[in-house]
Amino acid sequence: MPTLKDVAKRAGVSLGTASAVVNNKPWVRESVRQRVLKAIEELNYRPSQLGRNLRTRQTRTIGVIVPDITNPFFPQVIRSVQAVARQAGYVIVLMDSNESYEIGRKVFEAVLSNEVDGIILIGDILPGEDLRKHLEAGAPPVVAVENDFGIPELPLVQVDAVHGGYLATRHLID
Repeated sequence: MPTLKDVAKRAGVSLGTASAVVNNKPWVRESVRQRVLKAIEELNYRPSQLGRNLRTRQTRTIGVIVPDITNPFFPQVIRSVQAVARQAGYVIVLMDSNESYEIGRKVFEAVLSNEVDGIILIGDILPGEDLRKHLEAGAPPVVAVENDFGIPELPLVQVDAVHGGYLATRHLID
């Protein structure tokens, strides 16, 4: 695999200038930028995401855990999460707990081991006391969707089913 050093050598620029082009810095002259981009193409250079993650201490990854991927409610939510994540330059890792706390615990640990930047729990994934222990131990930010884990400081997104039922009934009556 070619390195950024190889790209710099091929383009006849310093390593710092090649890095500036890869990171889209505005101060690089257009003629130099084009030479570096040509070298990147010729060498088929791809920046190391692992190296970038180590430098920035970010993976640009969000873990999303659902209790049952076959439930028709979840794909729409996941698609929305993925669209917003993509716009912000993130990818998602999707896991299914198969409606089991035992599997949910293992899946949560697997997501943590991937060192994600945040976790979205959609539904009932693991017991609140387990989640609290992870949060106290320094887990990345977590947001709960449609399940109150009983942790006041945990951000929670919930549908107001009572109001939704009222609106649906009102619409049918009208």
